Amino acid sequence: MPRLTPLLTLLAQWRQVARSPDLRDCLAVGFLVDWAFALVFLVGLQVHGPAEPGGRGALAGYALAAYGAAKLAVQAASGPLLERLGPGWGLRLGLATVLAGMSVLALAARKAGVLAGASVYGAGAGLSWPSLYALASAAFPYEERGRLNSGLALASVVALAAGVGTGVLLPEGLPLAAVVAPAALAILLAMTLSQRLGHLAHHAPLGAAPLSEAVGLALRPASALVSLLLLLQTTAAGSLVAVFRPWGRELLGVSFHTQALLLAPAALAGGSGLALGGPAADRAGRLPVMAAGMSLAGAAALATSSLGFPLAAAAAASLGGVGMGLAAPTFGSLAMDVARWWGRDALLAWFLAVEGAGHALGPALGGLLESTSGPTPVLRLAAGLFLACAAVALAGWRAGWQELGPALATGGGDG
Repeated sequence: MPRLTPLLTLLAQWRQVARSPDLRDCLAVGFLVDWAFALVFLVGLQVHGPAEPGGRGALAGYALAAYGAAKLAVQAASGPLLERLGPGWGLRLGLATVLAGMSVLALAARKAGVLAGASVYGAGAGLSWPSLYALASAAFPYEERGRLNSGLALASVVALAAGVGTGVLLPEGLPLAAVVAPAALAILLAMTLSQRLGHLAHHAPLGAAPLSEAVGLALRPASALVSLLLLLQTTAAGSLVAVFRPWGRELLGVSFHTQALLLAPAALAGGSGLALGGPAADRAGRLPVMAAGMSLAGAAALATSSLGFPLAAAAAASLGGVGMGLAAPTFGSLAMDVARWWGRDALLAWFLAVEGAGHALGPALGGLLESTSGPTPVLRLAAGLFLACAAVALAGWRAGWQELGPALATGGGDG
């Protein structure tokens, strides 16, 4: 029992944050936005989209690419706009733009219309997420943001699964507009809830900062550290997506169904890691928890690159799931801390853009390497990136970055 006491203490820390109505509203908005995305893009366009010569699957892929490109571009450039509007209005404008994109998708009969709608949708998402993160970071102090980010991550995972599950239950003969309709209702509900988050804005709109000032903030040591950590982690995770099936087929020699069953414990382990990672980051600090989690993930990726026995590979993947779960909330928490330190919401938009760049770069690198050399080098690449992320986090912690915690809790400063 004494060994379980620290774990139980970490889990008990959820009670204080869970009582907050602000947390429930933030999680609800994030859940609804992700649920709508999954229903429209992961099911609607692939099953109910317009028939094209290349097939609906290809059209859905193009739409996802258009969505991702627009979202990334807006996140990279929307910092000044977000600070001019304030995060409350930024969230409402972003969700309204998502609705506009849905309207175009619902009426689209050809590829051009689908791509246009997906681009508008992505632009709205690119403004919505930095705004939501800005509001959430203002609502919770330093010592609670780890649990906040754990909650946001868990809500996102559940929402994506629920969106796909809802879509699977719909009859295949439905037109795309009928699938988009419930997603639009979810966004309307999110807009209603966003009205209750307006009081969380920590300041009046600042006015757009000059581009040189925004770039200068992004290049400061603390911001550069967060950007590097985000890029390493998301590129590593993205590269694993490219070898998900080749790993099971070529290294383990199992069917897709068997591979999914083997990875079920890893998914549960990841959820457990998330539940513990947020409280741990609030109690021990972001960087040491990040270093521990990324070290586990790196060791697991390295082990799976050489394990051909399915049960052993599943055990290693579960270890990696724990590590990824532990580390996941530390990245968002650190980004929020730095943004609140300088009082600039534009930094959150920048950090989300860096994260999006890693999610795009990782699958591209992984796919290219897998096509020429197979899955093993990709797993080793991911392991190296995870371990590099752990090393950077550990170096930052040993250099005294962790001592910024108390200062960040009070907010303000010149960095």
